[in-house]
Parts: sequence; C-alpha cells; structure tokens
Amino acid sequence: MSRLLDTTIPVGGDVIDVAEDRFTGSPDIWLADDVRPHGASWQGEVRVGRLRRPVHVDVGAPWLRGQTVSRAIAWTPVRRVEGDGTVTDGRLPAFTGQISLRRDPTGAAWLRLVGTYDPPGGAVGNALDALLLHKVAEVTASQMLGDIEGRLTAPADEPVLAAP
Repeated sequence: MSRLLDTTIPVGGDVIDVAEDRFTGSPDIWLADDVRPHGASWQGEVRVGRLRRPVHVDVGAPWLRGQTVSRAIAWTPVRRVEGDGTVTDGRLPAFTGQISLRRDPTGAAWLRLVGTYDPPGGAVGNALDALLLHKVAEVTASQMLGDIEGRLTAPADEPVLAAP
C-alpha cells in the first residue's frame, strides 16, 4: 500500500534568486555534498539523524508553473554499485515524487517534497509504517529538505556543504 509523504520547509534569507538558479541547475549543486554521477542518474545518500543509507537518485528537468519551480525526483535504496548497475536494498522503501521551490508574492519561499513510497515487508511493514515508520520518513524528508535548503541558499563565496 503506497503512503503519501508531503513535507514543506521555509527557505531562509533573501537569496531566492540564487536558490532558484541553483535549483534549476545540475542536481550535484544542491542534492548532496557527496553525490556523484551514475550514468544519467546520481548516487547519493539519504539520512535519518546520523544513519546514512546509499540511494540511487533520478532527478528530472525543472519545469515552471506560476511561482513554483518543480523537478521529478525518485530514489531507490541500494546496497552497492556494480558497474553501471546497482543492487537494490529491499529492506528500505523507494520514493517517487517531486521536489518544488515556491516563491509567494511577499518574497517568502518554501521547499516542498511530495510523493509516495511503499513500505517494505508486506502487511507487517504496512502496520509498522502506520505505527512508527511514517514518522521516520517525515523526519528523513525534513532533514533532506533542510540540507538542500542550506546548499541552495549558501553565499556564493562559501562552499556548498551538507549538514552534519
């Protein structure tokens, strides 16, 4: 059973133009500090607190609707990379959705991640997700958006780094 994940955080500072330029550019600018190309996709990590898990990430081209710039994003947890392929880690859920950067007329801005994932483990996994793991997914999404927001809004003369 697919679960909806919908997380939004504010974009700080008065650098929304810089953030939009970075967001519409190459994902290696904003996706993660250790992201690396893997064919037409990316190899990176998703984190929950100090726990980090490798993922294979696909990011689509940006599109504009009103004051919102969006990109399709999907990731699949992997155990390791083998040549041009990966070995999927079925113990963790894959995610498919979109990430958006929205500016309102007042100049305030938000990052939003919305999409779905299927909890692994069948009926037991769905029950655990309903009790606890969906909160873990929300925390993971919030941390990821916070990391991305930091990279999008970092001053141009400072390196763009991930949060610890």
